Amino acid sequence: MTISFSVSKMSRVALGILLISIGYNFFGSFLPQETMNLPARYFVGFVGIYNFSDFIYSIFQLSAGCLLIINMFVPFTLMLLLPWIINITSYHLESGQHLIPIATIAITYLFLLFANRKSFLYLLQGNNE
Repeated sequence: MTISFSVSKMSRVALGILLISIGYNFFGSFLPQETMNLPARYFVGFVGIYNFSDFIYSIFQLSAGCLLIINMFVPFTLMLLLPWIINITSYHLESGQHLIPIATIAITYLFLLFANRKSFLYLLQGNNE
């Protein structure tokens, strides 16, 4: 067991636990919800109006967190999480709130992408024909 493997495993489990706790917050409401300021409301747009989208996001976060923790389909899960990571990072950069936790999540995600880079090589290869 190398240091890189153990750091990769710890960051994978930490990101999974974070996703599960954020996803479960929709159902349990144990984390405080802040009111959005005006630029954040413009950024979210009409998606934030409907609670159905929150339900879908919560189910997505719960399932992605579970897949990361049990170490199944990790490259697929990381590929599905990329738009979500970009979205929450750009949202928090636009609103100017909670920049350090979001930077930590983004760096953890980028480390996991780098640790699993061999799985994504097939996607980045050109057509040989």
